[in-house]
Amino acid sequence: MKPALLLLLALSGLALAEKSATDAAAAGRILRGVGQAPWLGLSVGPLDDAVRAQVPELPLGFGFVVSAVESGSPAESAGLRPLDLLWKLDDQWIANEAQLFALLRLRQPGERVLLGIFRSGQALALPVALGNLPEERMLARLPEAVRPVVGDVPMKVLKPAERSAEIETVDGKAVLMLVGGRAEVRIVGSSGTVIYEGPVAGPEGVSQVPDPWKPRVGALERALAHALKPSAPRPRVGVAVSGEVK
Repeated sequence: MKPALLLLLALSGLALAEKSATDAAAAGRILRGVGQAPWLGLSVGPLDDAVRAQVPELPLGFGFVVSAVESGSPAESAGLRPLDLLWKLDDQWIANEAQLFALLRLRQPGERVLLGIFRSGQALALPVALGNLPEERMLARLPEAVRPVVGDVPMKVLKPAERSAEIETVDGKAVLMLVGGRAEVRIVGSSGTVIYEGPVAGPEGVSQVPDPWKPRVGALERALAHALKPSAPRPRVGVAVSGEVK
């Protein structure tokens, strides 16, 4: 498994420190927070194909492995454990770390959220009250190298109930919708100019989407198809009570 990506899940002032492209590739990104900020207290790592294959109910392209849970943290109190697969915050599926960060930015310390996880193949929902980032972790100053987290990491959102999905990157946004059984997409550049609007594929099945949006829209199609695919009844969803899963 690849090295875990350490997340100190805090809200206001979360920043990304990168020494260099080489260091970032080797050690990953370290997120640190300042001020009073919502805090979960866990580390997450990438979800590899071997692990994903053991949980067919997990939507393709979503979720991470919980690599560590800090002692005394809100995550520990909620019953989260290392090796849990975290994939959902309330009703929103989580595609990447940037999306999780963005969702938490809408929260406040003390607010309760529901973490969707898979543990030993079983789906669980753990309620957790977000804490305050411990004072010893607050940073009085940020180094010049620190920049905002979201950066160039794509943000992907699925809306199965609306039969739609969207992805947002630094160069624009694509919204995919299933209309009458056909996939249609609207792509808007970062300046607000419409790059393409119409069917994803032509009559012969050839993609009509311009580069470099083809792989992005293709990933949205696959993720949405997986989300809409009928599945067998899932195991009973457990709820963590006083640190124990019932």
